[in-house]
Amino acid sequence: MQGFPEEFWWGTTQSSVGTEGVASAADWSRFERHDKAPESGEGNHFATNYHEDFAMLADAGLRSIRLTAEWARLEPYPGSHDPDAVQHYRQMFEAANEAGLAVWATMHNGSLPGWFAEDERGFRDKRSRGYFWARHVDFVAEILDGTVAGWCPIDDPVGWAMRGFQLGTRPPGRSGNDEALIEAVDGALDAALIAWKLLRSGRQPVMGVFGVHDVRSVRPEAKELADRWTDFAITSWTRAIGEGELSVPGKSRQERTDWVDAFDIIGLDVQPTIAVDVDGKLQAWPSASNVDGSGFAPNAEQDATVIRRVSELLPDKPLAVASHGIATDDDQWRLDYLRETVPHLEAAIADGVDLRGYFHHTAIDGYSWERGFSQPSGLFTQDRTPKPSVEWLSSQLPR
Repeated sequence: MQGFPEEFWWGTTQSSVGTEGVASAADWSRFERHDKAPESGEGNHFATNYHEDFAMLADAGLRSIRLTAEWARLEPYPGSHDPDAVQHYRQMFEAANEAGLAVWATMHNGSLPGWFAEDERGFRDKRSRGYFWARHVDFVAEILDGTVAGWCPIDDPVGWAMRGFQLGTRPPGRSGNDEALIEAVDGALDAALIAWKLLRSGRQPVMGVFGVHDVRSVRPEAKELADRWTDFAITSWTRAIGEGELSVPGKSRQERTDWVDAFDIIGLDVQPTIAVDVDGKLQAWPSASNVDGSGFAPNAEQDATVIRRVSELLPDKPLAVASHGIATDDDQWRLDYLRETVPHLEAAIADGVDLRGYFHHTAIDGYSWERGFSQPSGLFTQDRTPKPSVEWLSSQLPR
């Protein structure tokens, strides 16, 4: 693609739960057992098929991938590491390298060990994130040394907190508890910073991955709620990185100079525009739009607007689209969405946005948190058949 630098990262991203199924020691396992989510089984069997899968992705022209080393598999009990899991992830990451894929290692993507999230209060507890989480970061950095191109400590810390403590769609499944939500957002952001401080002395860059979306109000009376969503999703961490002031809604602003210029790269988990009503309920925007499995309406032009907005808020920071895709069994829609997205990315780069890469979510159809296997998001089917969307993308990529 002529509008992209030669070293641009074209890749995919995936969660461990989506590809390997839930770990028995994870908090998400309890969600499944209590019928709060569809069963993930063994995901899309990536755990036993990754050698062939990496070769398939490389053959398609992709050169980067975000992989999750699942904490609940590595440390199913506090202080007790599973040697088989350690070997599994080490071999997986080495196989990706051998296939020609640069790996960005994610340390937390959605699920946590039950003992950490429940018994130790997880990221909400200062001691737990400062001790257990920091210990995990050090451990993963040690066992995967030499196999990664970069680190992604936490996938969307604010989104993790919002889904678990506001929307109730992820563990622990709470909703409407403002105090717990504020505590979770504050703690997850602090955990991301802890990881950055530990990893920044290494050879590999650290990407802070944050979920971003445009937020609208359904009616004028809902503007205050919409602004609050924006403050959670974007303002809280961009102000911390740009100005050294952490501003989590509902909590007094904190002077945090240790946040200034945190992370080598800002990764954007670009999500569809949401509209907030006066009762706090979310809906698609515009309301008559065609929605995907998320219940919202993907729109390439609005995605580009959010990317440019973050670039304006953090003008000195390199950016990457760390996750972007559409949950649908209509691959023509996915293909159209990709075709619309790429020119917007080219235009942003031409206008001076320092955009380093694009990671499509996801590589191969698999399990998705609330949807199970019903709304696939992959470029390949579960039986590894390439879809028209990946055939088009592959035809555009440099070889």
